Amino acid sequence: MNSKYVYYLSMVARVTYLCENNAAVLLLLPAFKGFVTQLIAMKAVCDGYVQTLQAQTLANTDIGVAIKREIALNLGAAASAISSYGITIEDEKLIGFKIYTENELFHLKTQELKAIMITILKAIDDNKTALIPFGITTAFISKLTGLQTKLDTFNVSKNLIDLHKNTLEALDLEISKIRILFKNHLDTIAEMFQFDSNEFYKAYLSARKVPHHHMHAKTPVPANVTTGQLAVKLLEKLTGLPAQGITLSILAINFIAISDTNGEYFKDKLLPAEYSAILTSDKSEPIEFTFIIKIGETTELGFIMESITPKTTI
Repeated sequence: MNSKYVYYLSMVARVTYLCENNAAVLLLLPAFKGFVTQLIAMKAVCDGYVQTLQAQTLANTDIGVAIKREIALNLGAAASAISSYGITIEDEKLIGFKIYTENELFHLKTQELKAIMITILKAIDDNKTALIPFGITTAFISKLTGLQTKLDTFNVSKNLIDLHKNTLEALDLEISKIRILFKNHLDTIAEMFQFDSNEFYKAYLSARKVPHHHMHAKTPVPANVTTGQLAVKLLEKLTGLPAQGITLSILAINFIAISDTNGEYFKDKLLPAEYSAILTSDKSEPIEFTFIIKIGETTELGFIMESITPKTTI
């Protein structure tokens, strides 16, 4: 996984660990504790994406090639042994089967390779004793069965290749939300601990550090990418909870969306430009703002929604 994720998520882990082990200190600033709870939940989401990405790693081309090469080598040996024993394609046990060379096996599609493996394992099972002199021992059969399991795992993970990109984009978006949470809330409120708990504040600053070159590292933008993305997080000023049901209007493109239960919006495929937008609700004061979209980047914004003060009548 890209080092920028490793370093940033390591920082998030340090901060959450520090906060979880200083519950008494957090009681001094209830608002900070509320944002920490959100951070812990976001970290759990990121951890899930990371686990998914690690599971998908098996679909990596280099690993796939290594598995196929090992299978081809051992199936080639098995096929040679079966051929030496004298079983031919006319044998009822191997109808429709051809004895492949290692190179031919390697260039087969994985599903074809699996079919060949099943056929060979069946032929071996039916002729175990006779094939021992040709090197088809119990240990060899166990190895071949293990390779069949590897191939099955690879076939499953191969279907996840397309999902890998989606998972990476989802992880990027969740990290964008975490950055907004730090920038707009945690880092600001944490400064108040200088007066109430200076030692905790120092520990927070230490945990919060991310190596500069990793914090700002950018993944090269593919040549075919021509748009950017917008991620917005809204919180209620009074409670610190996500502000849901707020209408976002991006004026130039007539885009309208309602903030979800997490107080969030996400809009992709925005052309690079400066946009004007407005947040409106019958319960909150409207907020007008502008933002800039850059190719291949996610513009991250966060706002605090202030409730409309009810008018009193005399």
